[in-house]
Amino acid sequence: MDIAEFTDKEFAAYLAAFTDGEGNIGFERPDKVHRHQFFVRITLANCVPEVLRDIQSRLGYGSIHSQKQRENWRERFVFVVSNLADCERFLLTVHPYLQIKLAEANIALERD
Repeated sequence: MDIAEFTDKEFAAYLAAFTDGEGNIGFERPDKVHRHQFFVRITLANCVPEVLRDIQSRLGYGSIHSQKQRENWRERFVFVVSNLADCERFLLTVHPYLQIKLAEANIALERD
């Protein structure tokens, strides 16, 4: 089934499962002066770029980058969400269905 045909609820569950399995909810501190602040960055990685393009298309935000970490390894693609508002939208979408990354999502959503 094409994810474009998923209901909003089905897509949210799919995206949460993808995030739990192939994703990362990371935190970055901007510098030593602002050490009590942090930025959220969400990444999803896969070797099939079409999967990530479909997710990006359905969400309407994020960017996709190509990575080849070693010469003999397959190229992988990374979908990145770093805009604060987009991270919050993403996390609110997947939150009801997250299992493995739920603690990180809670921290990111309570950052204020």
